[in-house]
Amino acid sequence: MIKVGILGAAGYTGGELIRLLINHPPESLSVLTPMMTRFGHICLLLLLSTTIESKAVSDHNPAAVCQVQKIELEQLPDLNISRAGHQVFCINGEYVVAGGHTNGFVPTPTAEYFKDGQWHVIQMTYCHDVALSAKLKSGKVLIAGGCEQPSGIGQTFNAELYDPETHSFRGFGILQRKRTWASALELDSGEVVITGNWYHNDGIEMFYEAQSVKGDHQYRQSFTYIRDVATQRMTPSIIRIAKDDALIFGPYGIRGDSLRTAYAYRLKGDSVHIPLFDTWQPISLGSRQADASFIGDEAKGDFTSLVPVKDSTGQVAIARFSGTEASLLPTTCPVPMVCKGDSIVYFNITADRQRGRAYLFGLSKHYQTLQEDTYNYILIIDYAHASADGVPLALCYTEPLEMMPDFSPILTPEGDLLIAGGLDNGSNFTPSNKVYLLPFGGHPAAIGKTDNSLWLIVWLTSGAILLSGALIFLYLYMRKRRAASQIEPELPQKDPSDEELMLRIRETMQSNKLFLNSNLKVADLATLLGTNSRYISRCINVCENRSFSDFVNDYRIEYAKQLMVKNPEMKVGNVGTASGFSSEQTFFRIFKQATGQTPGDWRDSL
Repeated sequence: MIKVGILGAAGYTGGELIRLLINHPPESLSVLTPMMTRFGHICLLLLLSTTIESKAVSDHNPAAVCQVQKIELEQLPDLNISRAGHQVFCINGEYVVAGGHTNGFVPTPTAEYFKDGQWHVIQMTYCHDVALSAKLKSGKVLIAGGCEQPSGIGQTFNAELYDPETHSFRGFGILQRKRTWASALELDSGEVVITGNWYHNDGIEMFYEAQSVKGDHQYRQSFTYIRDVATQRMTPSIIRIAKDDALIFGPYGIRGDSLRTAYAYRLKGDSVHIPLFDTWQPISLGSRQADASFIGDEAKGDFTSLVPVKDSTGQVAIARFSGTEASLLPTTCPVPMVCKGDSIVYFNITADRQRGRAYLFGLSKHYQTLQEDTYNYILIIDYAHASADGVPLALCYTEPLEMMPDFSPILTPEGDLLIAGGLDNGSNFTPSNKVYLLPFGGHPAAIGKTDNSLWLIVWLTSGAILLSGALIFLYLYMRKRRAASQIEPELPQKDPSDEELMLRIRETMQSNKLFLNSNLKVADLATLLGTNSRYISRCINVCENRSFSDFVNDYRIEYAKQLMVKNPEMKVGNVGTASGFSSEQTFFRIFKQATGQTPGDWRDSL
């Protein structure tokens, strides 16, 4: 079997075209028709006469491709409470999830820790939805801020400490600023830098856990406001550049607006111009564990961090910060932007300093809508095995998930990555309780390391032959088809088995009124019908030309209409929840999208 890697960048590069030709036999060549129509014969001639291009981020092996492999997810027992917007950390060898919101977008003042093969629920002092957290040198965990009211409102000052020895939380004080979508980082001194906010004034404050003296002031478990910042940010990145100094930067303002600035704020000094940021902007880490990308050794005075960045074309690269100096990390191949025909959106880096690897986490481009199954992507950055060719990269992907996981997988003591909770159906009103392990701990240290010298020659030679032959065949094939008719993209074809399954889906949905379950998933229906989720999703897409969510919501809307006709005095909000919608807001939005009217206006028109 020929395996072809991915050349990255947007559009169809030579490598991507080869991948398409391999994956689509002659009987399905219509898949490529739109592409060839778009580029035309001129592009064909250019491809045949020029060297294959890739979006390289360095001069190291610009034509090399990334090694791609599948990794099997290991599912752990479900959380007791579905969660999103929560904190996840590993301390004393135990996995802990804390806070966030549960079904209905309602904050929960609970946490859970994993021990003896199961999750144990414990009470928190306050609600913390999208809060900040920091593991402290004392062995405790600081959690502060976030939202304490439903639907992501009601930012809070409240702070508490988690003690892993007693599995208990203790509230003790308040932040100087209400904060959510903030970041925190503990310095070597034990002081914790806190900055970032959402729709509220930002600024820098410090947390002092133990007794400390600063000038004439004594601090004990207190928060002290330090200074304002010129550029206010949401979920900023904080990276250490010295024992008691840090840089603060990020691509989003406090209202989620894009920031394009080449300046970073320095904790102990003026703002610093980062020349790399003139062309490569940092990616939002999506993580409130600010120190996750640190790969240096503070004992040796090495303060190095890895930060994902992207250019104006959307190509992602890895930046290496050493102090205030930043440069692109030379890699053996470009960071791949497409896998399995799926565009990748990257988020944050988690470093495993013990094993000399870092992981850049990504999701399918459609992750926010979950119109299709969502893949997880993990780019392995094997920085401990850098060579003259650069740092080896390898791309791993998992089976698709019917949920949007948290953006910040955490590292376990075994070297695995843990994903806990997230969103079902892409909605804040329906969090997930699923927990998965990505088993990287057992992988060899040099995963992704390849000998590109000889391999590159072979790849270029065989690739050129394959590409030339495939394109000539494709050109002749298309000429023949054009002579017969106008070429148009072919739609997926139904077969009798699809119709039969669709009939069973409709009968099951109606007879059991499954749509009244606000947490209904494709997997639930698949279990009842004795088939798999992907087949159900495909069948609905082919036969109904819509997604599973839209299919189910149509039943809910019709049921809601019947309720309003039979019960004209029933409150509209109650109609929605009785019809299977997760919240009144969701009911109003989807009903209006489908009918052009609000539920109340529709009832009044009867």
